[in-house]
Amino acid sequence: MMTTDKKAELTRITAREGGASLVFSITVTEGDEARRETLVAFASRIGTLPRLGALTDEELATLLFEDAYTKALKTGLRLLGSASLSKAQLMQKLCSRGIKREMAASVAEELWGRGYGNECDGALSVARRDLLKLWGDRRILLDVRAKGYDGEAIEAVRALLDDENSIARLERLISKKYRKDVAEGERERLVAALVRYGYTPREIKAALRDE
Repeated sequence: MMTTDKKAELTRITAREGGASLVFSITVTEGDEARRETLVAFASRIGTLPRLGALTDEELATLLFEDAYTKALKTGLRLLGSASLSKAQLMQKLCSRGIKREMAASVAEELWGRGYGNECDGALSVARRDLLKLWGDRRILLDVRAKGYDGEAIEAVRALLDDENSIARLERLISKKYRKDVAEGERERLVAALVRYGYTPREIKAALRDE
């Protein structure tokens, strides 16, 4: 079988963003074909700069990995900038964009370590949106857990809900979507619907003024 040698040559290194990022211009030759590639890496993650000229397989692999990591980190920053996400949600979204799970986990850890992600703030943001939908406490807590928040963040949401008047919220929901004076045959369907919204039987009885 005929094989071709693959060679990589580093032709230029350029600093960007005040030296925070480095751009590596590389020419990759396979047989008679040559192509140019531009790889980007954070300067803080590059221990020793490779010299201009021929790259070893290990040096090329390192630059390719750092380029992928840099793109993954920037994707993570964009995702966090557009919505409140738990660490688990961020990892899931990164993986859905073709980023390997191990790298997605490293990116999430780094962003949280830098203070870009805050589990409590994210969970409270989700809970406040759910309150605007007039959901009951049970459904709000389930929604927050389903988004990957846990531990301290869940307790922060519980504290928020403790300061809320769930029965008054339920009364607003009934006033907006239902009628209190429903026929007896419709009462069971109404109660079932309100349970799906996350309200307890006790809260429903109080809101409907049941004896």
